[in-house]
Amino acid sequence: MNKMYALAAVAFGLLAWSGAGALDDRVPGLAVPFLVVGLGGCVGATALLAAARWRAVAVRLVVRLVMGGAAVVAFVAGAVLAPLGDERVFVLVVDAVVAGSLAAFALLSGRRLPAAV
Repeated sequence: MNKMYALAAVAFGLLAWSGAGALDDRVPGLAVPFLVVGLGGCVGATALLAAARWRAVAVRLVVRLVMGGAAVVAFVAGAVLAPLGDERVFVLVVDAVVAGSLAAFALLSGRRLPAAV
């Protein structure tokens, strides 16, 4: 389980890095959600890693709720900053997928899956 959190922290960190790099390219509709989801996921996965080490159940719940809130904020920010015109639908779909990945991680990181029979 700890390896999963560490891998998620790296993956979300790379997503935040790409979002920070996209801020210079004048695509805020993609850059801001990438940055919010990346930072939320990286910090959240690191906090879940620490909470798993110390077996802090309440901390894990709070971290998961904050990550879910960050996913909603990222999608709303992407919808507000999405360009008008033909690219709008593409940006909204990409923002939904990226925000959905953080929401899915927040939902699935709570409990262990049952062992395969």
